[in-house]
Amino acid sequence: MTNSLTTFQTIINNIFWDLVTESIIIVYLDNILIFTWILKEYYKIVYRVLEVLAKHKLYIEYLDLVILENQVEIDFIKVTGVHN
Repeated sequence: MTNSLTTFQTIINNIFWDLVTESIIIVYLDNILIFTWILKEYYKIVYRVLEVLAKHKLYIEYLDLVILENQVEIDFIKVTGVHN
């Protein structure tokens, strides 16, 4: 697919526009960088990011976990690869 990365970046920029313009996060492709010095604020921002992802029916994959709305699953393919 031509320009798929550009298209994906445009979608991500649009859905996270509020947080990006507040200089709370930077988003590049599938990386979300959160800027804060205060741990409580960090948790609030993570929650906001997860809300935005859920609203747009997107999910995140963190290490060997797949985090979806109201559930966390183990990515057995990655776990199997590590154990073998």
